[in-house]
Amino acid sequence: MKECPKCHKHYDDSMNFCTDCGVALNKVSNQVAVSQSCTSSNRTTETSTVRPRKGGCLKKVIICIVVLAVAFVGFIHYVNNAATYLRVEPNQLVASKGGGKIKVDVDYDGYVWTINHAPDWIDIDENENSFEVSVGKNLTGSRREGTITVQSGKLLAQVAIVQSGVATVVRGSKSNLKFGKSGGSQTVSVETDGCELSAESSDFIQTSFSDGGDLIVRVSSNSDEYRAGQVRVYEDNQSWTINVEQGGKCSSCHGTGKISCTWCSGMGTVGYGMFTSTCMSCGGNGSYRCGMCQGTGVRE
Repeated sequence: MKECPKCHKHYDDSMNFCTDCGVALNKVSNQVAVSQSCTSSNRTTETSTVRPRKGGCLKKVIICIVVLAVAFVGFIHYVNNAATYLRVEPNQLVASKGGGKIKVDVDYDGYVWTINHAPDWIDIDENENSFEVSVGKNLTGSRREGTITVQSGKLLAQVAIVQSGVATVVRGSKSNLKFGKSGGSQTVSVETDGCELSAESSDFIQTSFSDGGDLIVRVSSNSDEYRAGQVRVYEDNQSWTINVEQGGKCSSCHGTGKISCTWCSGMGTVGYGMFTSTCMSCGGNGSYRCGMCQGTGVRE
């Protein structure tokens, strides 16, 4: 191996002069040549190291995200449109004026279903294969109607719902109440599909409604004669009447236990002057025992 002392270019042993500058070549040992060759090779290797292009990893990440997004959208589309039939039972609901809750079953062969339309006067609680419709009180005074639409993919099913605007039933558990002279209170259960019950009653009777909707009837103590009255529970065109009695002095004999004889007007005799005779009806007593209180003067 030979080397140009000026430009340090290497040549084979067969060359005597540098082809670039024409200077005579010097012979170099194999160890130096090898060392220089390795150094030159290392420089070439370092210089020729390929650096990864910036943005390559980011591009792969973006591609993966896009692929996953497309796959997810496709999966959701499949799940939402997998049903081939959809039915609801019942498909007609009738709610009373007072409202309430009604369960509707959903029968389908897909994966998901949803309520995509419902009237604003109801609330819906969805379960796995059913939903519960909660209807509030109808205080509008008129009937209201609407539809609930159930959807699974492209399939639709509808439930018609109607709510009455008036009460159709008012019925009490009792129609007669009796109170002693000391008075007291009694409770009457009232069955109704309404929501605004009212009550009117005779003067000596007080009424109110419990939180549960029962009618409470009260009367105060009675130191006077036996009395009777009524309580009327009503809503819209429906009503229920309760007869109320309270013990007291007999109203026929006014507490005496005896009633004046009507034949002799309490005189004990009938006729005039020399034709006077003992009254056959009262036996000359002018009165007889009261049949209403059996002579006790008190009617319970």
